[in-house]
Amino acid sequence: MSVLGLAVCTAAPAALGQPAPSLGAAESFVILANTGVRSSGPTRVTGKIGVSPGTVSGFPPGILSFGPQAIETNERTIQRAQQDSAAAYDALAALPCDICHPGDADLSENVIFNGTRDAVWIVRVRGNLTVERNVSTILQGQALSSHIFWIV
Repeated sequence: MSVLGLAVCTAAPAALGQPAPSLGAAESFVILANTGVRSSGPTRVTGKIGVSPGTVSGFPPGILSFGPQAIETNERTIQRAQQDSAAAYDALAALPCDICHPGDADLSENVIFNGTRDAVWIVRVRGNLTVERNVSTILQGQALSSHIFWIV
């Protein structure tokens, strides 16, 4: 596993001028997975988690800001979100990535996205992504979290 070097993303993103793809039903989730989501420490999740057919574990000690109802259990809702997520993934795969990593990666420092409201960032990791404790994604300027796409 290697360290993913992306402390500050201030240069013009590769997808600048490209519209953010529609996420459809996936837009209501902050984490959407097939096989599972596991928190092994002081994770804080602000939003909904959807997993099917896998499981969610590690909450607590992880914190769900929206409480236990943050874990979606409706299979039909999750499956629709997964279909829409797959369509968005295909659209993103056709665009150049701003940060590209060829294998497993370890994110060990904060990531700062600094840009305009129109900037779209694509972070692609072609293996597993491990995020160390106390690592945050920080937005500066007019950067929008809805325009940052992590493809892992």
